[in-house]
Amino acid sequence: MKKYFILTATLLHFLPLTIFASFIFKPPLLLETIEVDFINKTGDIIEGEYLDIEFMGGKSIAVFDTLLMVVTSNPEALLQVYDTRTLEPLAMLCQQGRAKNEFTNNSIYELSNQTFQRNGDVIVMVRGEGGYVIKEINITASIREGKTIVEGINNKIPYGCGDVYGINNELTKIFVFNNHNYSLNREEFNPPTFSIIDEQDSEVLEIYGRLVDFENKAYSTFWYNNNICKHPTKNIFVQCMNTMDYIHFIDLDNKKYYSIHQNGSPTFDEVYIPNKITNGVYEFDCEHFYESIPAEDYFLVFFTNGDYRKKSIKNGNIKAAELLAFDWSGNYLGGVKMDILAQDYTYDSKNKILYGYRIFDEKIIAYDLSEFVNSFAK
Repeated sequence: MKKYFILTATLLHFLPLTIFASFIFKPPLLLETIEVDFINKTGDIIEGEYLDIEFMGGKSIAVFDTLLMVVTSNPEALLQVYDTRTLEPLAMLCQQGRAKNEFTNNSIYELSNQTFQRNGDVIVMVRGEGGYVIKEINITASIREGKTIVEGINNKIPYGCGDVYGINNELTKIFVFNNHNYSLNREEFNPPTFSIIDEQDSEVLEIYGRLVDFENKAYSTFWYNNNICKHPTKNIFVQCMNTMDYIHFIDLDNKKYYSIHQNGSPTFDEVYIPNKITNGVYEFDCEHFYESIPAEDYFLVFFTNGDYRKKSIKNGNIKAAELLAFDWSGNYLGGVKMDILAQDYTYDSKNKILYGYRIFDEKIIAYDLSEFVNSFAK
């Protein structure tokens, strides 16, 4: 080993500076990148329809077939279930409390897009307790028995992590985005990573070799904000960047990792992030991908970096966005323009209905995507 080190050091002494740097510094993105073209290609505007549902302090929504699930701030029913056909309530679940089938301190804040069937029952993963706990709620059994039925619990979610998904739709092995990779004294900042964690071991996946060029690295954890979704039945994850025109693909089943990138837009090697602070608030460009929603043969993602939204903002409409569709290999399938941008979305792929929840006025909007999806679906 010592001989190899000395030889390498001797050789490096004579190499050009650019080659020397390549030995020392990793690139900011380690994934193979495929250039694609998806900007400004969307079709007509699709208008939504407001649903006549009332609840207190909604936070998040999820749908599976005819079951619409809503996280609320009602301590007697933090999770409420409605029938999408009649809009009538079917179950009031997850009381505030300390039992296994309860949540403390009104703490449910997220319904995962990971909603699925197990043995014929609909299961939704609910994250709460400050983000440290995920519980599997059996919605079908809960409606049938008239009480909250919890099937699985993982109370070892890492501190400060971002999105968390169960691998193989189970909680015994999870896929985690670690976006707070800094030392306790906040003097050392590292790029975010992914982890695969089970009861015995953990594995770290590095797709970012180093931080991009920041004037102030303290804001790097915000800049890497993203939205992650998982394939409904496979262990394929896509990470859609809020701050760049990139989508990363992580296929754990086939060990395939790559990115797609809008041809001509800034790359990880080119960007420089200045220290822009206005009235004590750090500002950065986040007008790219917004939220992604999975289906079996494709996924949907909101895009806010196209001409449609930019023109809409100039005309006073800050709610406009575009909805793009990609297959799970990264091929662009098509897109439509949306008249209203909500804060949380869920998709009924069977009936091709997209639901959006607006927090500021507590309204749920439904979009019929049948014509759009039928234009590209097999």
